[in-house]
Amino acid sequence: MANVVETLGKLERRVTISVPRDAVQQEVDGRLRQIAKTFRMPGFRPGKAPMKVVASQYGGQVQAEVLSDKVGSAFFEVQQAEKLKVAGQPRFEPKVSAEGADEAAIAFDATFEVYPEITQAARDVRAARRRREGGGRRPGDGRFRRQDRR
Repeated sequence: MANVVETLGKLERRVTISVPRDAVQQEVDGRLRQIAKTFRMPGFRPGKAPMKVVASQYGGQVQAEVLSDKVGSAFFEVQQAEKLKVAGQPRFEPKVSAEGADEAAIAFDATFEVYPEITQAARDVRAARRRREGGGRRPGDGRFRRQDRR
């Protein structure tokens, strides 16, 4: 899916990120298998509890963790591809799928703010203001030399 960056305001942007369901499910299964190796439950030897029991105890937490990891890495890829300078953390909201939408993927809307573009003219104005106000005097300009203090 092509990631399109929408402009919501002067600095606010939104992008839709989709993560394949099968990739998420494979990662969840792999992490649950890792947890099952050390899972202790009364009535079972360590690591020998049924996978259904492990999934019922940790399934939701592991799935949320995997989704967070996958969506975060997908957002990072979009950020690098679009050369976005993101200010702060993005807000991820699950996108409600319409009838007949692609059920093979989970979609999220990431809303975030970007740093403003500073043009050369704005930099020149700031530099001119500094020259007027400060007069160019800073410690180390010769005014504060050790021999001048005697």
